Amino acid sequence: MFGISFKLGPAIKPFSTIMESRFGMEALGSIARLNDLQLKIQKTVPNVPHEPEKIYDATAEHLLRMWAYLGIFVIIETIIAYFSIRNISKDTQGK
Repeated sequence: MFGISFKLGPAIKPFSTIMESRFGMEALGSIARLNDLQLKIQKTVPNVPHEPEKIYDATAEHLLRMWAYLGIFVIIETIIAYFSIRNISKDTQGK
């Protein structure tokens, strides 16, 4: 599953790899151990299967990988912001 509130089609999966929110939610899901939580329906109907989601693995390796991806986003966006601001200042110097 790569949708949070509802499942998304396979055509959307490539777009999810460039979204920071995906990696943030994976990290939060790992920290909160979402795979270990019981579904509400399982309290009344215990036989309802609950398949753990791989994206919410509660392992140190998975969490560190998500943090690394988020760190890469910070570095890339900082570089983009630097060059964008630098170009803006060049435009206003001649006026």
